[in-house]
Amino acid sequence: MKIKKDDLKKWIVPTIIVVLLIVCTIVFFPIFKGLAVAEKRNELVYFIRSKGVWGVLVLLGLQVLQVVVAIIPGEVVEVISGVLYGTIGGYIICTIGVLLSSILVFYTVKKLGKEYVEKVVTSEKLSKFKFLNDTTKLNSIIFLLFFIPGTPKDLLTYVVPLTKVKPLHFFIISTFARIPSIISSTYAGATIDQGNFKMTLIIFAITGIVGLLGIYLNDKIVKKLNKKRVDTK
Repeated sequence: MKIKKDDLKKWIVPTIIVVLLIVCTIVFFPIFKGLAVAEKRNELVYFIRSKGVWGVLVLLGLQVLQVVVAIIPGEVVEVISGVLYGTIGGYIICTIGVLLSSILVFYTVKKLGKEYVEKVVTSEKLSKFKFLNDTTKLNSIIFLLFFIPGTPKDLLTYVVPLTKVKPLHFFIISTFARIPSIISSTYAGATIDQGNFKMTLIIFAITGIVGLLGIYLNDKIVKKLNKKRVDTK
């Protein structure tokens, strides 16, 4: 059977992007995994510092990659940003990285559609957010999901573009909703740099508890909205 040229073009770009993401994951995931060890984190901090001004770009690239690859925990990059550039400096770098990656993912999904997202997000996880296509309070719910600690924000970055949300609205909502999450992590990093390990442990403990509550709350909200979606049909 002869392959149509349009069909070929349709699949070439998604295939290239998926391959690149897989390659990036294979190459960089061991690095991120190693960051769970203090020695490895120190090595990365030293490496970025040794690059001077260019270190900001290295960190920015890591933040963009963290959101695009989605399986990499964002807190690691945020804490390192705080160690290197303080609470506010780290926050600014992380926020710029998150915004750039959100724009990249958003327009990639808009261009390639649901078939591409299904290559990145499992159908089970994707089905959990079907209610986003039917809600009349889309912007408010998106803000809530990005604001609640413990929610899969990077996964949502792939799911939300499939809805009717306007690009600018999404970029503003997701950026502002992430403020508490990023600030808490960069502040924790700043306390590490200052040698205030007691405060670091307190922040991590509070963040962990709030994160667990956030996961529970997110699950409740998602189930409630999905039930409401079914009941109204």
